Amino acid sequence: MQHTIIIYKKLKKPNKEGSYRYTIVSRYILTEENICNNETEKYCNDEDFLDKEYSYFAEIEETNHS
Repeated sequence: MQHTIIIYKKLKKPNKEGSYRYTIVSRYILTEENICNNETEKYCNDEDFLDKEYSYFAEIEETNHS
C-alpha cells in the first residue's frame, strides 16, 4: 500500500479578498515499509524503553479511511 502525503501552507489570516490562500509545499509517497521503519527507528532511539536482548519492529495494525 502506498500513501501520497501532501504538505500545504495556508495563510493564518485572510487576505484582502477574504481568502486563506494555500500552496502545496511538498508531495511524497510513503509505503507501509517506510512508515514501519520510521516508527521503529523513533522507538529505538529512546534508550529508556529498549531491552538490548531483543530486536524491535513495527507493523500497521489498522488504517481508517475517514
